Amino acid sequence: MLSQYEQHQLAAIERQLQVDDPVLALSMSKCSRLPRRHGSRRLVMPTLVVLLGLIAIVVGLVLANAVVLSLSLPLSAAGAVWFLQRRRGYAASAG
Repeated sequence: MLSQYEQHQLAAIERQLQVDDPVLALSMSKCSRLPRRHGSRRLVMPTLVVLLGLIAIVVGLVLANAVVLSLSLPLSAAGAVWFLQRRRGYAASAG
């Protein structure tokens, strides 16, 4: 935690940077708002869950197994919901 004096000094440095080099100040402000994790990395697990669910659906259809089908449909739906939530969260944090 910064003291009041340090906070004022930091604010003064930021204002001076904006005056001296506005392009650098703008690029630094954009960098601080970027998400820390890469977006595609956040989507790997949900994508794998969706693919696993779709493969299980095909296996259930081929084997005509109602148990496999009844488990694979919610699995793929949950993976799709998870994927969309992660994707929406990444878009909101990046914008």
